[in-house]
Amino acid sequence: RSPAGGIVSSAAVLAAAQLVNAGFPVAVRVTFDTTERAFLQPAHLEAALRQQQPEARAAVERTVFCHGTFGDSGIALLGYLGTPEAATLAWRYATQCPSARQQAAAALVRLEDPRALEPLEAVLQEPLLLDNALMRALREHATPAVLDRLGALARDGSDNARRLLGRLGKPLPETP
Repeated sequence: RSPAGGIVSSAAVLAAAQLVNAGFPVAVRVTFDTTERAFLQPAHLEAALRQQQPEARAAVERTVFCHGTFGDSGIALLGYLGTPEAATLAWRYATQCPSARQQAAAALVRLEDPRALEPLEAVLQEPLLLDNALMRALREHATPAVLDRLGALARDGSDNARRLLGRLGKPLPETP
């Protein structure tokens, strides 16, 4: 946005970012993608840091932490470590990196960590293409609390929870 509150084009924001990064003051606040994809806008993010925008620091930390978590990133392997540190790291991925949520949920399920419920529920809110690591973890380590929560979600109308229970070979709850 401009100082007057108007909308600034993406080309103008990039130009402003380049000016800020070259050491020139500009009258606009450089905006950037605040998700884990901020690394796709390095000039914008650098300019926001130079402008001392408080949210830019958190974006850098999240970007560096989440970079490379797309697809089969190996995060699910944390579940095999069996340590509190692995659980904490998996939880951090689950809460900070949406693209790593399934892999992190797989690690937490395998660790039988009660925090697995939250990312698992978030995964079930998305179009469901479960990765193999999560399915294996659920087959091998789903706790009664996880299965009860899946049953409750299925009873409440979650088609994804019903499909997941079916793939796990678990009885489907009656829906009201």
